[in-house]
Amino acid sequence: MAPVLTDDALRALNLRVDENGELPSHVAFDFMIEQGFVTKP
Repeated sequence: MAPVLTDDALRALNLRVDENGELPSHVAFDFMIEQGFVTKP
């Protein structure tokens, strides 16, 4: 997972939580779906 969890990716994820008020668990799950680590239920 380290190759895709770059500083830029982390900043973008944090922005979604801090600025947009999204739940961290939702942001993390969306990221994992986008990267192909999991599939949508």
